[in-house]
Amino acid sequence: MHYEPDNQERADWAKRALITFAADTGLDMEEEPETAISDLLADLMHLARQMGLDWDQAMETATMNYDAEVEEEGD
Repeated sequence: MHYEPDNQERADWAKRALITFAADTGLDMEEEPETAISDLLADLMHLARQMGLDWDQAMETATMNYDAEVEEEGD
């Protein structure tokens, strides 16, 4: 049996990753959440490039997954 997380759990995972990133980079999550998210995304773009991955394809796949998950839960 495969466990399927709900969207709240997915958001919680992302929040924990973002809190760690913000702490490591000195950003204040309470005052600069959009900056923390955009900086993390930019750094993920750097990582994808170093790994030889297609960022645009990753974002397209992520958007499709997000849309399907939101529709599935009726968010």
